[in-house]
Amino acid sequence: MEYCAKLGRIDEGVSMLKRSLSLRPSQKTAERLAYILSLRGKEGDYALVRSLAAPIARNPRLDRSGFMLEALGITALCEGDDALAVRYLSAAIDVPERAHRDFHARLYLGYALANRGEKEKALKVLDFLRNTTGGDVRFKAAAASRLIRGGTIVRLIPQKALGVDEITEKTNEQN
Repeated sequence: MEYCAKLGRIDEGVSMLKRSLSLRPSQKTAERLAYILSLRGKEGDYALVRSLAAPIARNPRLDRSGFMLEALGITALCEGDDALAVRYLSAAIDVPERAHRDFHARLYLGYALANRGEKEKALKVLDFLRNTTGGDVRFKAAAASRLIRGGTIVRLIPQKALGVDEITEKTNEQN
């Protein structure tokens, strides 16, 4: 999948993950597919994420890696259900033995908190990331913090194109 992402061939990577899942079902493949689909956001992707993660949605303790909860949180955030996004992303961060770092989950949690009007909590999360991480997460956290402090932002969401995960601003005229 990483190879396809580097080449800008996300759709091909998604097709390969779907094929792999149909030939030899595994939790790891389902997790990766759900996570990629939550970020890609094409028509039908969010429904497939919810389908793949249905057992986790019913019982979050089943998610041992945090990937499914994070995918559900990103999906809820992109669909505008910020309360559900906060619930899933918080649960993803709290998974005791996460398979990966939680920097992106925290970034999206900051977005969802800001969208709910919980600006102080959002700034606490985003400023933590800005001061402790590097790379794209640090840049995005700093940009989101500036927008929140400026008071002109209406919604923060991950952009739907994988690999171009930037803050999307929506003005009142666009809503």
